[in-house]
Amino acid sequence: MRKQPDIVVCGTPGAWINAVCGHLHTLGWAITWKDQDLNIEDGELFLEANKQNIETQRMLESLPFRLLSTEIPKYFEPTIPTAREYLAKFDKDVPVVVSALHLGPVLNLWAGDVDIVIDVRATEQEDLQALDKYTHGQLAKNRLERIRDLHISRYNENLNLFSRKFKIANSLVKDKQFFKLDQFLKSVF
Repeated sequence: MRKQPDIVVCGTPGAWINAVCGHLHTLGWAITWKDQDLNIEDGELFLEANKQNIETQRMLESLPFRLLSTEIPKYFEPTIPTAREYLAKFDKDVPVVVSALHLGPVLNLWAGDVDIVIDVRATEQEDLQALDKYTHGQLAKNRLERIRDLHISRYNENLNLFSRKFKIANSLVKDKQFFKLDQFLKSVF
């Protein structure tokens, strides 16, 4: 059983979740577990560029549907490893920050195993630009808007599964304005 509270950093498609993960990492939250082998495809890249654990991303990629789609089921089998099995790889005395690209629509995977969600909200324009980049400019704007709408709708539904949440605007994250986030963290720990 984990002793420390864990945090999921999530947001709308254009949210700078990596900046929040990096900030939490400097405060002592773990992104990788002790002796984790990062000498695998994209292991070090994800940690350095995204401040994320590649294994979290692989969990999402193992789902039987595409996350950049307008057809994401509400109910699906848990990933392998499950969230609990993933968290068990970390030292039980070290808090963990969990994050992955496009986690919002499937945030419910972590409900019951993670204590807090840091909710980063980008603007519609930021979201659409990010989705266009992720899809390599291959989709029409109306399709990107439908993907965004589904992501945000599912994300908002999934947020209701967590009792402790902190919402922060993407503009504050971009400016590294973490004062209120730090206050929130102090108030819950």
